[in-house]
This record gives sequence, C-alpha cells and structure tokens, in this order.
Amino acid sequence: MPPLVVTMGEPAGVGGEIVLKAWLGRRDKVPPFYLIDDPERISALARRLGWSVPVRPIHAPEEALAVFAEALPVVPIGIPLRALPAQGER
Repeated sequence: MPPLVVTMGEPAGVGGEIVLKAWLGRRDKVPPFYLIDDPERISALARRLGWSVPVRPIHAPEEALAVFAEALPVVPIGIPLRALPAQGER
C-alpha cells in the first residue's frame, strides 16, 4: 500500500502538531505517511514542543516507506516558511 500524504494546511494552525503527534504514535498502527511542508518549519515546531521527532526531507513518495520508521518524511514545498500561532486574542 502506498503511504498517505498529508498537506501542511494553515501554517499557523494545529496541523503541524497533529502530524508530529501522529508520527510519535506510529507504533500504534498508524499507517505510513509523509508530509508536504517546509522541513525546517516542522523541525522547529517539534523542538518548540519538546518532542523528539527527527525530520528527513524526501523527494518522492516512494521514499517515505523506507524513512517512516526512523524519521518523519517531508517533501519540501520549495520555499522557507515561518509562521507562529497568534498568542491570545487581538
């Protein structure tokens, strides 16, 4: 079965946290997946949350299966992306 693909969604939304948590639960029968995102953004988010999630850029979906057990496979979107969630109401 090919891996699932997850798009990043809103860069300042909760999608990154959900994907990181899903990868951390990969031993609980989570099917292999890869993320389309900025690898550095998702790595920085994992560090900010204090979660040990190694991120490995891949260039083709087929690579995700070989990487998934050891690292979160990420297909780079091609541009650096920095977005932080808003703090409180404005």
